[in-house]
Amino acid sequence: MWFVSKVFHEILKFLSNWLPEFIIYCLDLFDTCFLSIPIYTAEIFFAPVVLWNSDEVIKEPAENFGSRNTLVLATGGNAMNANNTKDNLSFMIDDFLQKQGIMKETCDVMYLEFGKARDYETLIDQLFNSIESQISSHDTIVLYGFSMGGAVSLSLANKIARHKDFNQNKQIKILLYHTFSSLSGIIDSWDLWGVKPYMDTFWNMNNHDLAKDLDQYANVKIHAISSTRDELLGSSIFSYNSSQCITKEHSESHLNISCNDI
Repeated sequence: MWFVSKVFHEILKFLSNWLPEFIIYCLDLFDTCFLSIPIYTAEIFFAPVVLWNSDEVIKEPAENFGSRNTLVLATGGNAMNANNTKDNLSFMIDDFLQKQGIMKETCDVMYLEFGKARDYETLIDQLFNSIESQISSHDTIVLYGFSMGGAVSLSLANKIARHKDFNQNKQIKILLYHTFSSLSGIIDSWDLWGVKPYMDTFWNMNNHDLAKDLDQYANVKIHAISSTRDELLGSSIFSYNSSQCITKEHSESHLNISCNDI
């Protein structure tokens, strides 16, 4: 069994290094032509996607959206759709806004979710396309990311900060709630070497490097809360600190941490 897994690992490593676009093409081809049950259903076991997720975006308030000064972009974990994020994490977002001196009534809020993208770059491009038109009309952009949504928030912040409509008079505020330093680090800690080449190629989420890259922008601030009592993340909890990023680590479970702990 070990030998078969090792052979599979080496084959996948070769393919991921040399033929990433071909792999995606083949998967799409199987999805549409050969299998009555899409091969996408199998990917949920080793890729950060969820079968029932869609590309839904929930906007609040429904009327006159886009007319307020602050834009809030909220993304939950990969198993959370937009409705889950809205129902379960709104209180944390409200607390963070209040702590930043921002009234919820002055905000346009968008709840995002992981769509059915084949790879991380495509996912970020899809999500960015859904929010790009809002950059010019908002002076403050707040991004909230829980777990894997933290990677999404940092990636979107990087694209927003580089956008032609974002200037020094605008600002980005980010709250990372119980996210990781890198997805690769989690895979290493769990010895999931069989899927590592696939994840490194198509779902390379490195929050440490993303946060470090954002240090160059004086108008981007990152606040992060992490729990050291998470067996899944282990030593891969997000822990970056700089003049632009403040991380607070807590020994409590992440379920018992609030924005008051920032």
